[in-house]
Amino acid sequence: MKESRKNLKLKAKRALLGRYPTAVGAMVLAGVFLVVMIAVIELGFIAAWGVSSGVWDEDTGLIVAIGVLGLLIMVFMILVSLLLPGYLRLYLNICQGREAGVLDIFWGFGHHGGKFFVMGLLFALLCAVLSAPQIVLTAAMVISEEALFPIIFLLLYGIFLGILEVYVVLTYGQVYLVLADNPDIPILEALKESKRLMKGNRGRFFVLGLSFLGWLLILYITLGYAALWLVPYIMCTNIFFYLNLKELSGPAPVSASGGWDLE
Repeated sequence: MKESRKNLKLKAKRALLGRYPTAVGAMVLAGVFLVVMIAVIELGFIAAWGVSSGVWDEDTGLIVAIGVLGLLIMVFMILVSLLLPGYLRLYLNICQGREAGVLDIFWGFGHHGGKFFVMGLLFALLCAVLSAPQIVLTAAMVISEEALFPIIFLLLYGIFLGILEVYVVLTYGQVYLVLADNPDIPILEALKESKRLMKGNRGRFFVLGLSFLGWLLILYITLGYAALWLVPYIMCTNIFFYLNLKELSGPAPVSASGGWDLE
């Protein structure tokens, strides 16, 4: 049976009873980890620029520093992609009544975390390809000083991209949870499973997301501190939505295709 938004949110509140310290602790630990990584990136760039400028001229030093910056950003992206499965796994444990701890956020570092990195690259590549016409047309508009047609095109194309983005989220938005819940399945199978789970449930997921918009005002009023309560609440609600999808759809059909296993 499809569970109502009210019931999903009630389950989320019940699951978090006595476990808020764990959820908040994980969020704070992840935040500290990311802040430290950003600081390392900034210091690495400054140090690389200073050292290389002393060895070569200033322009060459800047080029070397930019190269180091790109490398550090890639490392940062890899680490973030490895944190995501652990963060999702933590909430899966909480919502399913299993043992959960703050250090669960590092679960992805030893459980096929590379799949999440590849998924992030796929989505980033898709965004880059779809954004290319906007970038090219904007550059042409600046060069030619022709504005009317480019502006109309950019407006219509922006609407198209918005619709496409909503469709992708509503169709493949469960793929990260599928992988966190079933780390051994290949990436392509996880994408197919997300699409299967969301069939007939896209509207429910869209409305569920809209139901949290009012909380943005609370976040603003509390200068963001309400996120310590709100983020675990939203995460658990979405987890219970995913679990309800699994219950409704039944087990995934066995596929012989494999595909992008990334052991």
